[in-house]
Amino acid sequence: EWAAAIREKERLALAQVREEVRSIFCEMSEFLDNYVDVEDGDYGEPRPNRAMSLKSRIDELLDGPAY
Repeated sequence: EWAAAIREKERLALAQVREEVRSIFCEMSEFLDNYVDVEDGDYGEPRPNRAMSLKSRIDELLDGPAY
């Protein structure tokens, strides 16, 4: 029974960490909104800048099945 109690404490701690990480990623995504832009790529074709690429990856993670 003590093992089950320890597992439950670990599960709750992991859930807290997960929510904190999600909150941080949400803040990062909002922050990056100010820097999203395109830049000239090869042959003058527009491509996402680093902020846009990173924001896209964060948003995909937040919208994924884990959350």
